Amino acid sequence: LQGRELRELVERAGPDTVGVCIDNGNPLWTLEDPLVTLEHLGPYTVTSHIRDTSAWAHPRGAAVQWVAMGDGNTGLDAFINEYKRVCADVPVTLEIITGGAPRVLPYLEPDFWGPYKGVLAHEFARFEKLVREGQPFIGTMLTATQNPELPDEYRAALVAQQRVDLERSVQYCKQVH
Repeated sequence: LQGRELRELVERAGPDTVGVCIDNGNPLWTLEDPLVTLEHLGPYTVTSHIRDTSAWAHPRGAAVQWVAMGDGNTGLDAFINEYKRVCADVPVTLEIITGGAPRVLPYLEPDFWGPYKGVLAHEFARFEKLVREGQPFIGTMLTATQNPELPDEYRAALVAQQRVDLERSVQYCKQVH
């Protein structure tokens, strides 16, 4: 769901009964700028999952990849500053997940749009601006899919990377925010 759609569900259920765990990484998978999500869901936010993401143009549409805090290009600092204003009493909870391959969002292909027919053009334009201005993350990152055949050495390397990226992310947040 995009932020607007989730806001409608919360309002129907009753904001005195239902709250939101806002996540600024997942909206990109739904073709939404995280600031748009925050505009819709900020008043209903009771907890958070904050992470950083890189997004960039791809021949089929866009690609997005979760990265350590400070390594992305989707407006993390602006998001956190607005979050602190709109959700002043809600803690920032880091959710650092790195090591996944970029996710391609093939929105230039007609078959992709089935679940996204309700996307508003002016909100999609904000997402598209992030994509057009973005670049792939070119720092050091191991990527692997999680599957039972993954060698133990790969698993150990991914665990080490997660630890390094978590430590870097916490340090970034302490220094910048």
